[in-house]
Amino acid sequence: MLSISSFCEKISATKWRLYITSIAFSLVLAPEYSLVSLQTSIGIKKSLGSSNVFVYCMLCTVSLLLYVPLVAWIGRKKCLIIGEVPSVIYTLALLYQNIWTMTIASGLMGVAESIIMPASCAIVNAFYNGEFDGTIRKQSTSVFLTVLACGQAVTSIVPGIMLHDVGVRSNNSNSSMRAGSGDFEISDCGSNDCPMEYAFQQNSEKFQQLIPTRDSLVVFLCFFASLQTFGIIVHCFAIPSDSPGTRAPENESLWSSEKKKQDVKSLLRGSLSKLLLHMRSKLRMLTIPVQIQYGAFSAFLWSEFTRAYISCSLGVDHIGVCLFITYVVSFIVNFAFSRLTSSVSMPMLYFMGLGFEITTYIVAYVWEPDVTSLYVPYLLAGIMGVTHAARRIVSYVTASVYFDDMDSSYIVQTGCAAFGNMIIYAMASATCVYVKIYFLAPLSLLSTTFATIAHFRYWQ
Repeated sequence: MLSISSFCEKISATKWRLYITSIAFSLVLAPEYSLVSLQTSIGIKKSLGSSNVFVYCMLCTVSLLLYVPLVAWIGRKKCLIIGEVPSVIYTLALLYQNIWTMTIASGLMGVAESIIMPASCAIVNAFYNGEFDGTIRKQSTSVFLTVLACGQAVTSIVPGIMLHDVGVRSNNSNSSMRAGSGDFEISDCGSNDCPMEYAFQQNSEKFQQLIPTRDSLVVFLCFFASLQTFGIIVHCFAIPSDSPGTRAPENESLWSSEKKKQDVKSLLRGSLSKLLLHMRSKLRMLTIPVQIQYGAFSAFLWSEFTRAYISCSLGVDHIGVCLFITYVVSFIVNFAFSRLTSSVSMPMLYFMGLGFEITTYIVAYVWEPDVTSLYVPYLLAGIMGVTHAARRIVSYVTASVYFDDMDSSYIVQTGCAAFGNMIIYAMASATCVYVKIYFLAPLSLLSTTFATIAHFRYWQ
């Protein structure tokens, strides 16, 4: 275990690289997540948005093992940069939304996500130089998540600024809608929102609330594409060369410079055997439901909350404000955790996540939307921020601490989170919001139970 002085010295020597590369990562990923959170609104016609995100999550899950030979062949840094490029392609593809352009772009981004998220351990790895020390990993991971949450908070402001004309349009029509005229009543929002009832109609008054104008969308997307391109350029120069960082054969990383001399088949076979070696622990197997739960809750935030609770009742231009609240709260929780790392135990994190998640579902379920209670989406955004932060911290910290090898841990974490996303997006248009709440609440309780048992029974 490091002494306090050597620990502080290691932080001061490398923290600039951790912050710079984390900021650049947020420039790439935060716009992508912001666009994903808008998809079930701006792509609501024919359910194009949720279908595309489902393709994205599905391909991220099934193509995840591409990272295994790639990281062994070219290293983490190149994997990260290659995986970030399709995010820009996806952003620009939204300028020409149809089933072909969006399906292809979503598929590319899904495959890239299966590479970029495990490869993001290159950022954390640059901090502790591959040494297996739980304290350093926990500290660097929490800093990484804090910066990412801050980036998401900043980029979430953009839709509210650039999609303002939608707010003007929706404000001119809200009075008649809320009075119950036409096919749209505000009481159909919230947990009562059922996309299958209007997504496939030729015309619906709900579309006025959900879909921005063409001009504002073009400016919005070009701005995001510029941010993502800049983040990729920073990573090209700021991330150091990879290092194996191994101490013993049983703890060998999936990445090794010696493997570059092997063919692809040998790389895949050898790396898969090491992945299975790291996975055969009961501790790691029992924490998989926590990773899935994080993905499922994130998808609920990005799809159901943004569409049914914000766009439907307030207008799509208010998504930015509400997500800003969510991510600012998430940032504060992540920052607090980074300062209180040693005093916050894993079981405490598990139960904090469970408590706030159940509170979120209760508020989301019982709220009856009407003109006198339109403050509730803002309140719900704050609660979701705490829940999102707790769930993400649990997901990433369990991946960082419970595994000996960072590559293996991030592969499992990414795959499970993408699988959780996929479940919710598969249900996005087929079921009403309250049905998803019925599914998510028991899943939260079950995953917390398994993770707690794993910690007390198998973690030493």
